[in-house]
Amino acid sequence: MATMDLTKENFEKTVNENPMVIVDFWAPWCGPCKGFAPVYEQASEAYPGVVFAKVNTDEQQELAGACSSRRAHCLGRRSIRWLRRPSRST
Repeated sequence: MATMDLTKENFEKTVNENPMVIVDFWAPWCGPCKGFAPVYEQASEAYPGVVFAKVNTDEQQELAGACSSRRAHCLGRRSIRWLRRPSRST
């Protein structure tokens, strides 16, 4: 499975509808982000049961800002967040 781009429009749905989502917060100007991209893409192909998603923090500033309150923002270094679907009470 290839990586998918997350936006404020699809973030919540993606996280809530998948048991495990790994989100790469990246920026086009970030050298380490560029270097990590092929590795992240390979991992997405190796683990098809996991959603590997990416947030471009320059294009999705509102989403990146909202996630920064959860300590998941790009500051010129790798920022990856592992999200699990919330447990549903029965």
